[in-house]
Amino acid sequence: MKTRFLFTGAEGWIGNYAETLGTINLSVTKDAGGIPGESIFTQSFAVPGEPFGYAQWYGISEEYVFLKAGTYWITFAPQAGTVNTFMPVGAPDPLDNYAFWNSANSETWVNENFNLGLRVSGYIPIAPEPSFYGTIASALLGGLVLWRRWARSKPNGISAAHNISNRLEPAL
Repeated sequence: MKTRFLFTGAEGWIGNYAETLGTINLSVTKDAGGIPGESIFTQSFAVPGEPFGYAQWYGISEEYVFLKAGTYWITFAPQAGTVNTFMPVGAPDPLDNYAFWNSANSETWVNENFNLGLRVSGYIPIAPEPSFYGTIASALLGGLVLWRRWARSKPNGISAAHNISNRLEPAL
């Protein structure tokens, strides 16, 4: 991402072969050189059992996590005992880059070009950056200092408009 982003949710194209409920942990992680790194946010969600393992969009929503500009990963990890969940290939709108945890091969992250599905929701906040508030505060403080100097330069601190209005008398 090239700018800040308010992450509000994500869904994966996920199925469950078992007829029992499966639970998956969805995490947003930092990038660790082309593989998922330190977790920033983790939330669990349920995948209902399907007798034939049909895949659907499952995930989380209504979460609010601010992310700075940068590269992030979204990971889906089944909880212990729910090993029947899967992400089939051939998902609608697949991504360009994936990594998966290869427990059969020295338990490492492996980059692959799968056809997995992922939908991310969120938006770019319209609130200004914190530095913007500092700039506005500096401008207001500078304006206040200039106004005070101007007010002190007047005789007895009274404005010129006040002096003129006191000298005017109504015409008869």
